[in-house]
Amino acid sequence: MVGTLSTVAVGVWVVLQFRQGQDAVDVASLAGLVVAVAGLAVAVAGLRLARAALGRPGDSAAQAVSAAATLARQVERAESEEWRRLIGGDHCRINLRYTLHSRPPPDARAPGPHGQLYDDGRGASVPDIVAYYRATVPARLVVTGAPGAGKTVLALELLLGLIEDRGAHDPVPVRVPLVTWDTDVPFEKFLIDHLVQNLDWPRDRAAQLVEHGLVLPVLDGLDEMDPGLVDTAGRPVLDAEGRPEPDPCSPRARAALAALNAYGRGRTAGALILTCRTTHYEALLYEEQLRDAARISISPVLSEEALRYFADRSGHTPRWQALLEYLRTDSGSALAQSLTTPWRLSLAATVYSRAGDPSELQTLATPQDVDDYLLARLIPAALTLHPPKRRYTPDDTRRWLSGIARSLQRPDRAGDTPAQEPFAESDTEIHLHRFWRMTEERVAVRDFQILVALPLFLASVCSLAFGLQLPGIPLSVWWAFCGLMAWANEATPHRFNWQGPAAGESRRDVVAILQGGVIASVGSGTVTGLICGYFLGLKAALTAGLVVGLIVVLLGPLAVQDELQGPPTTVSRPAAVLRADLLYRIGAGWVYALIAGLAFGLLFGAFDGFAAGLFYGALFGMPVVVMSAASSALWRYFVFLSLRPALPFRLNAFLAWSYDAGLLRMSGNAYQFRHREFQRWLTTHPLPEA
Repeated sequence: MVGTLSTVAVGVWVVLQFRQGQDAVDVASLAGLVVAVAGLAVAVAGLRLARAALGRPGDSAAQAVSAAATLARQVERAESEEWRRLIGGDHCRINLRYTLHSRPPPDARAPGPHGQLYDDGRGASVPDIVAYYRATVPARLVVTGAPGAGKTVLALELLLGLIEDRGAHDPVPVRVPLVTWDTDVPFEKFLIDHLVQNLDWPRDRAAQLVEHGLVLPVLDGLDEMDPGLVDTAGRPVLDAEGRPEPDPCSPRARAALAALNAYGRGRTAGALILTCRTTHYEALLYEEQLRDAARISISPVLSEEALRYFADRSGHTPRWQALLEYLRTDSGSALAQSLTTPWRLSLAATVYSRAGDPSELQTLATPQDVDDYLLARLIPAALTLHPPKRRYTPDDTRRWLSGIARSLQRPDRAGDTPAQEPFAESDTEIHLHRFWRMTEERVAVRDFQILVALPLFLASVCSLAFGLQLPGIPLSVWWAFCGLMAWANEATPHRFNWQGPAAGESRRDVVAILQGGVIASVGSGTVTGLICGYFLGLKAALTAGLVVGLIVVLLGPLAVQDELQGPPTTVSRPAAVLRADLLYRIGAGWVYALIAGLAFGLLFGAFDGFAAGLFYGALFGMPVVVMSAASSALWRYFVFLSLRPALPFRLNAFLAWSYDAGLLRMSGNAYQFRHREFQRWLTTHPLPEA
């Protein structure tokens, strides 16, 4: 409407100018102005039509509900695999018990003082974790326990149980590692970023889910956000089991809790599930802990439960009988008190599953001795249970994993080198596309980009051979710009969604977007052509209008492809992220190269001939392809590996085997160590370089 009124107004003004005595040439130019304004109105209308098709407010809630169903299937498929690995496949499950903390917040209500992981038929009046959470009001639960007590297992059991009996409008539980949260980023944006980066969701769809309250965050590892307590000399303060004592200050954890206390919808506290080690949570002031939330503490595994687990895992083989008898008759021994967590029980069962004498554990005096003894034998046991296709020795495997664990330590405060303190704050996620940024080689990798950028800069200087005229100046600036982009690009992974948009209304949206794109290209081409025609003549008008129209048509799909793509149905593996990014950059690079080639080729070809147009098109298009390849995450990944001889060059194959062997686990599209205790042990017990 505004465009129509503007066109009419300009038309009336032109008529008035004509009546005042303007000559024919001036009238033609003024008439061109009328057409230009009309074209501009058409272009704006087309862009508004395309943008409106990306999500009408009336459809937003229905689209979010449909997307939540897709997210639930995706999360269930991925987390079911992790759940089976954590409980040991089809082996005996340990039924964790937990108790409600004696000092619940005044505004939180829980169903009872006790609960269990699942209903095993032996405690009919004790609710399982799913029933316990559903009866908690508001739906905020804090799960605490000792290291290895089973907090992640309980959180996964709850997550999968909530998905199994989920209603259409219930939020989807999504496991999110808190250690990755920069607490300067708002919590809602952090959730959206997690869906985008770890679960491959389009940003607008992820924002839609979070805005409609259809994501239930399962926040894992509040205790991992800050390094431990240090003395006046800067040395870590350790507890009786050799672990760092929690720091009561813990600035990141306190900032996270402050943001979570403010998280909600209206007057209702936002639903969430939070896991943390007991000592770390209790080191915080009561006023700083999570408000409006019930807190449960996981109890140690009972001796009869531990004996039942070992008997089932061992198949009642004679090798285990001496240890089982010892634990049965001396339940107060140091070893029996150590084997009260699912982590240590699973670790011992794995180490002695094929060979060895489990009774040798009786000689160990402290829980730290038990941990060190078992962890030192975990990698050889994994190699025996899961023989790799390539030749990995126990020492090489341990050395590589130790190098990765140390590389995950966060940079020091100066930001120049990773912290070398083995108890320093560490990341837990191993992203192949981000791994180079966590190591001391990250500066070298960035400097290596100069080898790609330098030829582009040199070409920009050589292009001045054309002289300070029309071809030389833009060519020099363009090649220099491509070189700068090749060096400075941070290689954030992208992907094309080959599945396309969802059916129904989403497909109608695509048609509307394409219609809007065509209208926008015609309008913008008309405006550009008339403006150039006014100053440069008819030939320039036709050429410029065609070039701009083609650019709008070709750029349209790339500009809105994130909005058009449908939600993913599976979680990408880490290597798939690199491959998808490479395909995206190759495809986008050639499209942009085609755009640049057409634009400059037609522009110069209109004045210098067809051959000159092809020549200039190639000159302007080639650096775009080079820039796209040099800015890919895969390129930096290979450069990083070439600078790290201490790691296997086929790092992804090694990590994939480590995952299959149970040394690593998955969180979204990232690897994690099987347990934080294993990561810490690898950091503090590295083997010397070969």
